[in-house]
Amino acid sequence: MCNLFKAGFSVIAACGAFFASAHGAAIYSASVDATLSLISATSTGTGPAEVSVDGETVLVDTLEDSSGDATSSASTTLSPATPTSLLTTPIGIELAATGEATGIGLADSFAFGDGFVLIENMSSTDSVELVFELVYDVAASVSVDDTTLEFATAEAGLTLQDDASFAGPLLDILFLADSDTPDTDFSVADTFLFSIIIDPLTFSSISLFAGVLGGLSSDLDNIAIVPVPPIAPLFGLAALVVLRRNHKRQQRKTH
Repeated sequence: MCNLFKAGFSVIAACGAFFASAHGAAIYSASVDATLSLISATSTGTGPAEVSVDGETVLVDTLEDSSGDATSSASTTLSPATPTSLLTTPIGIELAATGEATGIGLADSFAFGDGFVLIENMSSTDSVELVFELVYDVAASVSVDDTTLEFATAEAGLTLQDDASFAGPLLDILFLADSDTPDTDFSVADTFLFSIIIDPLTFSSISLFAGVLGGLSSDLDNIAIVPVPPIAPLFGLAALVVLRRNHKRQQRKTH
C-alpha cells in the first residue's frame, strides 16, 4: 500500500513538473552603469580657473512587483547623494531591473535615477573650459521559450544634456527589447568626452538621466500583458524635477 502510494505520488509529481515546464521561461533584464567625471578646468586667462563644479544624484523612483511563478527586482546605486565637488568625486549611477517567470505569472520592475552638475564661474574677466568624461554601459535583453505563451519587454535609457544648449542632448541612448520582435538583445559600452565653456560670472548645469524597466507575462491566454510605462515621458518628468532644483539653487546663490 505504501509503495503504491509512493508510485502514485511520483506520477503526480512528474505530471506537475511536465505542466510547469510546458510554460517554459520568460526573462527580462535592463541595466545602466554610468560614471561622469571632470577631467580638467582651464581658464582662458593667465591665472587658475575660478570655478566650482558640484555634482549630486537623485533616486527618482523604483518598483518591484510580481505574482504567480514569477519574480522581479530593481537595484540602484547612486552617488554622491549631496552636492559634492566633481573635482574629487565623480557622479556614479548604476541601475538594474530584472524579472523571470518559470511558470504562470506576471512580473515588472523599474528604476530611475538622475545625475546633476551645477557649475559657477566666479571669475569676473575670464571664461573657463571644462572637459568631462562619461563612461557608460547600457543593455536591455529579453528571452522567452514560447512566444504563444509568454511575453517579455525591457527598456534601458541614458541621456546626457548640457542644460545651457538648445542643440539637443549630447548623448541619447534608448534600447527597447521585445520578445514579439527580432529585437531582443541590445548593449553598448563606451567612453564619451565633451567640453563646455562657461562665461565669466555665469552659472550652467549638466543633467544625466538614466532609467531601466521591464515586464513579462507567462500564459497569455489567462493573464493580461504587463502594462509597462514608456521610459521617455518618465525621463521628461525627471528633467522637470532637476531643472526645478537647479532654479532653486541659483536663487539661493543670488541672495
